[in-house]
Amino acid sequence: MPDRDRLLADEAAGAAAFDAVVARIPDDRWSDPTVTPDGWTPVVLAAHVAGWLDECSDVLEAMREDAGVDFSILKVDGGMTAI
Repeated sequence: MPDRDRLLADEAAGAAAFDAVVARIPDDRWSDPTVTPDGWTPVVLAAHVAGWLDECSDVLEAMREDAGVDFSILKVDGGMTAI
């Protein structure tokens, strides 16, 4: 079983690192298609990350409640629709 405190610290560190990078994006660059070779903008990337975090929180909540989770509904093959 992974160490809960270490996992929480890792998540907090990752969130802080992401926040630090996002904070450095100038307001006038959020629509620039420069994040990926496919033309993702910072807005699209932020929406993508937010969507995955929402999905993860739903799964973790279901696991906490021992409600059973149908992992087949997760779209890990690139099936998420970009916003």
